[in-house]
Amino acid sequence: MGDKRATIMLVLVLCFAVFAIPQIGVVNAQAKTIVVPNDYTTIQEAIDNAFDEDIVLVKSGTYTGSVVINKSITLVGEDKEETIILGDWSLNGTIVLVQHNGVVVKNLTMKAVYNSGPSGRGIHFLHVQNCQVLDCIFQCGIGVWLYGAFDNVVINNQIIGKGVSMPNTAGIKLQHSQRNTINGNDIRGYTHGYGIIFDSSTDNYLVGNQISNNYHEILIRDSNNNNIEDNNVSTSLSIFMSPTDQGMLESYGIRIQNSSSNKIVGNSVLACPKGIRIVSFSSHNLIENNTISDSCYNGLEFVENANYNQVTANTIMDNWAGVNFWNSSYNIIYNNNFINNEVSISIYSIDDRNFFDNGTIGNYWNKYAGRDNDGNGIGETPFIIDVNNQDNFPLINIIPELSSWMIVPLFAAGMFAALISRKKLTKLRKYTKS
Repeated sequence: MGDKRATIMLVLVLCFAVFAIPQIGVVNAQAKTIVVPNDYTTIQEAIDNAFDEDIVLVKSGTYTGSVVINKSITLVGEDKEETIILGDWSLNGTIVLVQHNGVVVKNLTMKAVYNSGPSGRGIHFLHVQNCQVLDCIFQCGIGVWLYGAFDNVVINNQIIGKGVSMPNTAGIKLQHSQRNTINGNDIRGYTHGYGIIFDSSTDNYLVGNQISNNYHEILIRDSNNNNIEDNNVSTSLSIFMSPTDQGMLESYGIRIQNSSSNKIVGNSVLACPKGIRIVSFSSHNLIENNTISDSCYNGLEFVENANYNQVTANTIMDNWAGVNFWNSSYNIIYNNNFINNEVSISIYSIDDRNFFDNGTIGNYWNKYAGRDNDGNGIGETPFIIDVNNQDNFPLINIIPELSSWMIVPLFAAGMFAALISRKKLTKLRKYTKS
């Protein structure tokens, strides 16, 4: 019995030793903070001597020279307005080149080489994932450039095109990139460029940004399944003379070009010469619950085979033309408010055929002069647009600001309730008379 107990005790001691030895032998490396210029005089030196998970803290001051981040560190400025990195040409105009996953850059000002145009890039996420740029100020030809980048976030930055007067510049540019989130940024002042460009990029989220006073605000080109939600898009820019064709070029709020299945939801598009343009074989895009107003040309345009798109629950008001069609058909436009547009619908191609109701509900037109004899909220006669297009169920009253999936059930419920009330009232009258 004693031998058995001794054997069991020996086994237990050995097991404890086996599990304890690795714990004793492993010393967890702690992330450290490297301070510039206290520990190293340049930002690049600090990065070169950092390890993954380290923090490089840059004290207030002006630092000249581009940097490469090739490890998962956090680069943070002491004060975003006073911690400034001036770019040079060592990285072909890029100020911060990120080549590693999991990098965080925040609280810095980045200024590109003067007059560098689109080559003067603030931060370039190149083939990386799960990186962040937060609370920075950019004065660059391209503020943030994502190329082959996935699952990154760009949040709460000021991206200013101050002093940038060259074409093809942009506040943010995505190329061949997916599942990135762009939220809470202020992008303005690209007077000959773009606020944001989506180029061959899918499944990205552009949410809650202020995009204003750029030549063009948002371009979605060869890109599918992006979500553009709750942004304020506006401009005071209007018309420029093109040096190439001697014609006039009109700026736009949002342009969807050769792109499909994008959702443009809940945005305010204000005072853009052309509000939202859907062009060049773009299809199955959803334009929902936006306010499109004060365009000196068209609030919404469908041009050159922009077919099979859906427009619902929008307020389109105070534009020259509410919606313009040019060689585009099979779009469905219903449950929208058309208010105080000089022309409600403009159709330039005689063969264009689109749908202005969904079979039960149409749109509100302030120019509609028909009657509602039965009080069901729908006009008795169609709203005629041209020989091929009409709204068969024009609405008598302005639609409240609700998403279409809410309005239609509420409308049906209201009709059902009204029918029940009328039946009850009829029974009550019969009972009173008897």
